[in-house]
Amino acid sequence: MYQIEKKIEQLDFGVVEFPNIISTEGLGPCIGIVVAWKHTGLIYHATDPYMEAETTEEFLSECKRRIPIPDRHKVLTILCGSLIDSSDDSKTTRRARKFIYTELIKAGFTAPIQKWNSIQKSGHKIVINLGENNVTLYRQVECDEEIDRWAISPAH
Repeated sequence: MYQIEKKIEQLDFGVVEFPNIISTEGLGPCIGIVVAWKHTGLIYHATDPYMEAETTEEFLSECKRRIPIPDRHKVLTILCGSLIDSSDDSKTTRRARKFIYTELIKAGFTAPIQKWNSIQKSGHKIVINLGENNVTLYRQVECDEEIDRWAISPAH
């Protein structure tokens, strides 16, 4: 099976269909937003979804366009990255986390799994592999260390 991997840069989002792969990395203070359902994967790499309202709305619109209302509560949604450290404005980061969480719920999606970065000088990488039917979260320090993995099932 031939797969194409699409890499999402900061301040952007993307979509892939089965059997392809989509990923983003360097989620230190940035927030990674994942929506994975059946044969569709979407990732948004946001610095602050609240302040990036136009791109956030485009991402949410694409999610809503691709996933029917009755199925949104079955979708796997994940929020990751978003390190809060002593040099960070924690109120801004917390606001951004709460904002995107709330927007996903308002759009009818299930409550997102939250896997926030808590280790200094590291970042997160998130990969949706539709060919293998899973989402994997990695910690990036010197190499990619798997933190967690979730199956994308028909129930998701």
